Amino acid sequence: MLVLATATATEAVTLSSALDDSAETEVDGVVGHRGRLGGVEVAVHDLGVGRAAVAFTLSRLLRDPPAAVLLLSAGPALDGSGLGEGDLAVATAETYADLGVATDEGLLDAASLGLRLAPGAPGQTFLTDPRLADVLSEAPARPGPFLSADALAGSESLAAQRTGRWGSALAETREGAAAAHACLLESVPYAHLRAIEGSLTAPAAPGGLPQGLVAAATHALGGIVDALDHPFS
Repeated sequence: MLVLATATATEAVTLSSALDDSAETEVDGVVGHRGRLGGVEVAVHDLGVGRAAVAFTLSRLLRDPPAAVLLLSAGPALDGSGLGEGDLAVATAETYADLGVATDEGLLDAASLGLRLAPGAPGQTFLTDPRLADVLSEAPARPGPFLSADALAGSESLAAQRTGRWGSALAETREGAAAAHACLLESVPYAHLRAIEGSLTAPAAPGGLPQGLVAAATHALGGIVDALDHPFS
């Protein structure tokens, strides 16, 4: 069983409406839909917006660990990524971009403060499963790091500050790092596929997931299942 996760219920409806043999499912009070997509058995759940919602929901969903979690999202790309409207990006790593202490000289991150967020993650960057990222990059989706922040950058200058601190990145989300963090703690493979919509200064209105993203994810699911049968190389 694969979990297909979104941030909002509206986005989850886009996925659940595409399922074959769809039926409502509930896991420890977390309601979603279960069925088949691209011939693969999946469960669709919205995690909620922000870190607390993601942590709470995944803590329930991962009690009976799925084979993998695939987060699907839509939003703007960061400047310099080379991505435009309708393109796809897949995260190779997820970073808490605003976690630490803000100073006049810049952000003091968790590691510099002597804080450890998770075993196997010395800082606040979490690698995604490379097997899944490789499959999704054939969607085709551009592979690269994503940043996460509670307040997304709405200006080029703030985005530049964050990429200046963390290095070049393709996109910024609210939920990605928290989802990667939770999956690492439970040793569940995790990947994140994003469709590019809107821009930093004019983000797209909240709504369902683009059909191009759903089609790409559907096409990739069989390859994801096959990849999970092989250990890391």
